[in-house]
Amino acid sequence: MTKHLHIAKNLQIELREKIQKKTEEKYARGEVLEVLLKKFATRVKRQCRNGKNLLHESSCGCRCNDRYWNEHGDITKALMEEFAKITKESVEIYGLAGKIHDLDYLMYPHDLEIGRGNQKLSGCHPLPLVKFLISLNVDPEISLAILEHAPHLKLENTTRLSIALSACEELATLISFNNEIVLRGISDLAKKISCNVTPKVIVDSQIDGEPRVFSSVEERINKPLMYAFEFIKDSKLN
Repeated sequence: MTKHLHIAKNLQIELREKIQKKTEEKYARGEVLEVLLKKFATRVKRQCRNGKNLLHESSCGCRCNDRYWNEHGDITKALMEEFAKITKESVEIYGLAGKIHDLDYLMYPHDLEIGRGNQKLSGCHPLPLVKFLISLNVDPEISLAILEHAPHLKLENTTRLSIALSACEELATLISFNNEIVLRGISDLAKKISCNVTPKVIVDSQIDGEPRVFSSVEERINKPLMYAFEFIKDSKLN
């Protein structure tokens, strides 16, 4: 097992143990967002996918700028809150998990290492964020969901919150701040939890020639979303 997978597995075990021992302890929630933004919203100079050096230029249409990721966080938050209402889960917890789940990506992008064929992922997204959340005494369910939503860590979703975050983030990749509404194969459930997202745009598009969704909407969006809904409704897990 490579180093980053070993670290992720140990963090998963630690967080699962914390969840099992949960009491009525007050965890950091609302106030944690400002702390996280200060730590991870650093204007790191990145190489744009268009080949230009930039300092998070908001005019760039790629995913290398903070505007895209701020929108992605807001969209995922909105979807998670709607999902929580349907399933009678905590809107606050689900919304916070959606908002912060990718905050460390720009500073610690895992895909650049993968693209170079490197395995130096032990300091890459989302491990720095998860470790910092633990240090802040954030609800371990939130930390675990963020850890398990990252496919490159090869961890199974083990909680209702974790499964919901993974499913809602997939849907969030289809939602963009554009002027047109394009619906392509989106299920009724996906439409329902997306109805309060502003602007109401669901797109199946490309960014810089790279597809945002690499398989069919049915396989990538509708099935995970329905599975999450059924799992949360029926499961006795956390």
